[in-house]
Amino acid sequence: MSRRRAYSPEALATIGRFFDALDNCIAIGRIKSESHFCESHSIDRRAFYHQRKDHGREFFEAGWLTFLVQECGVSAHWLLTGEGLMFEK
Repeated sequence: MSRRRAYSPEALATIGRFFDALDNCIAIGRIKSESHFCESHSIDRRAFYHQRKDHGREFFEAGWLTFLVQECGVSAHWLLTGEGLMFEK
């Protein structure tokens, strides 16, 4: 029987920053809503909401970060490390 592998503390921190940035992008109008974000990027909404509720769930995909970087100007460096500013200048 295989054992479920947990996310590292660094991965959990990155997931937390993703949701912080997503909330910020919604608040400032760069993204319409969570459901629009999911629909626009073919993300299973149930998996997305489970991940938001419990960052330890293993639904998160690295590609979700890419959408924030490319479309909203979120700093990839900040997303991955927590260092610097949330948004690129």
